[in-house]
Amino acid sequence: EELARATAERWVGRKVSVLFEERERDGLLSGWTEQYIRLRARGPEEWVGRAVEITPREARDGELAA
Repeated sequence: EELARATAERWVGRKVSVLFEERERDGLLSGWTEQYIRLRARGPEEWVGRAVEITPREARDGELAA
């Protein structure tokens, strides 16, 4: 957990490519970065199934949020 948290924190504020897989129940899109870090963000339905460049604004529990 500690390693996952530290890895995610290194990517905050840096542009990453995310492949969004689904929209979750809370309305956020969920996907994976090229570094295999889960990222959740608000975005249009068109992003599902596509790679999108995005800048994470925070890390929590080993995941990124934008």
